[in-house]
Amino acid sequence: MLTDRNFNYFMPTKILFGSGKAKQIIQECNIRDNDKIFIVADPYLVKKGYITDGLENSNIDYEIFSDFEPNPSTASVETGAKLAKKTNCNYIITIGGGSSMDTAKGIALRAVNEGHILDYSRIGNRTVKNCPLPIIAIPTTAGTGSEVTPFAVLTDTENSRKIAVSHPLLSPKIAIVDPELTISMPSKLTAETGMDALTHAIEAYVTINAHPIADSLAIGAIKIIGKNICKAVANGENIEARNNMLLASTMAGMAFSAVGLGIVHSTAHALGGVVHLSHGVSNSLMLPYVMEYNLISKPEKFRDIAEALGENTQGLPLFEAAKKAVKAVKNLNALIGIPEHLRELGVKKDIIKELAQKAVNDVGTFPKNPRKSCLKDIIELYEKAL
Repeated sequence: MLTDRNFNYFMPTKILFGSGKAKQIIQECNIRDNDKIFIVADPYLVKKGYITDGLENSNIDYEIFSDFEPNPSTASVETGAKLAKKTNCNYIITIGGGSSMDTAKGIALRAVNEGHILDYSRIGNRTVKNCPLPIIAIPTTAGTGSEVTPFAVLTDTENSRKIAVSHPLLSPKIAIVDPELTISMPSKLTAETGMDALTHAIEAYVTINAHPIADSLAIGAIKIIGKNICKAVANGENIEARNNMLLASTMAGMAFSAVGLGIVHSTAHALGGVVHLSHGVSNSLMLPYVMEYNLISKPEKFRDIAEALGENTQGLPLFEAAKKAVKAVKNLNALIGIPEHLRELGVKKDIIKELAQKAVNDVGTFPKNPRKSCLKDIIELYEKAL
């Protein structure tokens, strides 16, 4: 749908998509013999040798960093940055899920800029003076879309909060998006990361900054996920479903990079910071509750989402059609084993106020929600989800 609003769209990442692409990293990315590569990957992927096998037969020197957590901490970024600086690395290759890529982005920034990574978050506002190290990002999960975004979400463990670092130059220079690397994902992780991608697409589609280019990417991603997530969860070796889910994840990343996210992410970031729930399960659990809350703000768009997820809205009044979007997401969660309530994950009522306050303070996502919200609203959302 056309709009008379002004908008900008910037996509600095070159995307190399297709099965087998990761095996051609040296040729595809023009890595030179005199480059010193800093590889950021979890220990399992290092052991599997996805990247190092290709580099062993070259004259390219590399350093490996895998000392980071599933919800990567600012401390891990600082440790990695010191090592990258000490070893004079000039390129970063990161392979894995969002944790690997977020860690790599923090390291890329801090290796060439003074201070602490917190200084460059939205609560620090320190200016990035030197261009971060260039990043090649290779996702092994179909969820975060981090391979095409300028964002890194890190955990400030001292204050039990998630913080976002954002800069246009943090977008990876190249994204190698290879569906073959997602085949080994367990069913549970496939479900959680797939719903994470759906959350990105839905929030991007309804955010206050939405525009036609991002809308096309977001609604396209929603359609693809609706048709493929159950297939991918049921059979991880279904390469067509894996291909489609990874494509949708990247599309959703491209969409929200341009227009931002909303309070699904605000509430999920708080859950990750306080009770250390995984980002994927936090997003997917909170998604239907926030959709129901946001529905009155953009009912036409929620009707679009319902139709994109295969719901029949023909002949229904607008708000009845819009409500079908919430129903569709609840059904997907149930089909693929996502918990319906926070209490199933050990969340207690006595921390809801703390969670809500941290969610409201999430300046990266909270202001972009389509329905204006306050602390009382977020408390009520958590209580419904409990």
